[in-house]
Amino acid sequence: MKVLHFLYELSSGGAQRFTVDLCNELVSIGHELTICVLRDDTTENNGFYKPEIRKKVNYINLKIPPGLKFSNIYKLYKIIKEVNPSVVHSHLNLVNYIFPLTYIFPKIKFFHTIHSDASQEVSRNIEYKIRRFFYSRHRMKAITISKETTKSFLKYYKFNSYREIINGRAIPIPSAKQYSVKNRLRKSGVTVFIHVGRFHPVKNQEML
Repeated sequence: MKVLHFLYELSSGGAQRFTVDLCNELVSIGHELTICVLRDDTTENNGFYKPEIRKKVNYINLKIPPGLKFSNIYKLYKIIKEVNPSVVHSHLNLVNYIFPLTYIFPKIKFFHTIHSDASQEVSRNIEYKIRRFFYSRHRMKAITISKETTKSFLKYYKFNSYREIINGRAIPIPSAKQYSVKNRLRKSGVTVFIHVGRFHPVKNQEML
């Protein structure tokens, strides 16, 4: 199977970590994987996870500057035409560029992974209506990655056109430092919380 992933950038975020791990896992079992990144990976933090992409994964960096431009749809069209995948998989708000292409390439299966609360991925009412249209008509198939994202999808879109896939990556292997860190933190009468993630409302640090 030939799969093409679209991402804005490879910064140090959860969606980027997930995508790189998923591609590495799929290419290890014989599939053909391509990651296409829009933003210039040499600026800021945009190429954080690039060194972790396996050599067998085809990597494309379009170096498109920030800003919503309809001409970007044509650029993605050319990539799909060139790669000729069986599956196109988009992440985060880049999906807005992909929606029109689902009609241009009717034989390709299009998927979009929801990495957070479904309502948090949409900033305008028109975006909600567009996504609901494409999800409900199965032009774009939604993927949720946890019980929480599934609940948010059902609450926000009010229909069950989705597929829940809890984890598409290899199980992390503890490093040699795991036990030394545990012993250092383990103190009588002391509770230690470790929170991995950026400080943002969607991470719900307030509840912690």
